[in-house]
Amino acid sequence: MAELAKMKIEGVRAVEVSDYVFGNYKGPLTPSPPHADQNPKKAIIIVWEGKPNKFVFWHEASYSPYFELPSGAGPNFQFWESNFGGELFNQYGRMEQHSFVDIIESGPERVWVRWTYLDVDEKGNPPVLRGTDDFVTYANGIVWRRQTYQTFYPDRHEAQCASSLDFFAAIPAGVHYSKLLPKDEKHGDYQVAAFLDAYSDKQYNIYWDKTDRLKGPFYARRTGAEWFLDIERSRGKAAVQVVRDGLAFCTLGEVGGYLAQRTQLWDNSYPDTGPCGWGNLKWNNWPIGWINSGGTNATDKDIMTMPYCICPVSMCLVTKPFPMNAEARKWENIVQDWHDKDQERWVGGRVFYCLHGVEQDFSTIRQVTRQWLDKGADCARPESVKDLK
Repeated sequence: MAELAKMKIEGVRAVEVSDYVFGNYKGPLTPSPPHADQNPKKAIIIVWEGKPNKFVFWHEASYSPYFELPSGAGPNFQFWESNFGGELFNQYGRMEQHSFVDIIESGPERVWVRWTYLDVDEKGNPPVLRGTDDFVTYANGIVWRRQTYQTFYPDRHEAQCASSLDFFAAIPAGVHYSKLLPKDEKHGDYQVAAFLDAYSDKQYNIYWDKTDRLKGPFYARRTGAEWFLDIERSRGKAAVQVVRDGLAFCTLGEVGGYLAQRTQLWDNSYPDTGPCGWGNLKWNNWPIGWINSGGTNATDKDIMTMPYCICPVSMCLVTKPFPMNAEARKWENIVQDWHDKDQERWVGGRVFYCLHGVEQDFSTIRQVTRQWLDKGADCARPESVKDLK
């Protein structure tokens, strides 16, 4: 990492390092071994000329990539997570045999990184699916992403996937998330996320306070609820992890495979938008593998010594639009929809494209989103992001 800091970057570069640790954490990575094959500090890092952000594939974090912002926050957009049959945030998912990264092009004109992973559960059962994600970026710092998956068990519902993306943010040890988020002085809380319609000014905003609870009711406040369904059903939108030093976004659109009538957005704080009801929980199962995926709630005391993550928003693919109410969007209804065989074949047989990036204002995110989506079928080519700004 010291050598990387001294390196003169021209354009864009992908570099492998052997001593990366998230959030400048200084303590032991235990009980990480045998997580990450005894070399948890291995990482592939993408850096851009003149830009403060890094895009990091860290072995100990299952290679699930995230933007490392100057503040230390690490917004992440996750992966194909199978329908309750397996994932990566456990001791098996951190092993190279189940998650690995190849640098196909290292720069300086462009970087191309391929991430291949096998969804495994926390008991070490055989993998249920293989995801293949390609990431291509140029000097402008915008990342083009192509996603596909292949199930190993076509007849098993849990070996399919209806969620290609999820939106986490890793937070360094010793830092409460509220220190990194913009504060709303009127209400005394902090904006943590937003959904934007790329083709209008409609915006849905989510705010959390500093409440330290392991069980609900959890604190959350929102604005723009009257526009939630309009944004969800727009032909182009963006999910944004809000941090004071950067707005990390993920662009979703019709031409990238995310059909408006089949893309469901989740605000994990409210039951009428998503089934989770997590609110402003803090979790210590990622990015460092202190424990397996289950039972991961962390207290304010825990986060003084442990890096942790928050998960304000998410998404999934569905057969048809759901109304915005808690009864319709409860877990059993979502799962029943995921288990539709036509739905499983539809998702598993498609290729999905999205963008990741970091901007300083919402209007620029809308502009970049429209510029890309308006290219139509050309969005399937990585070169489609080269001239975005």
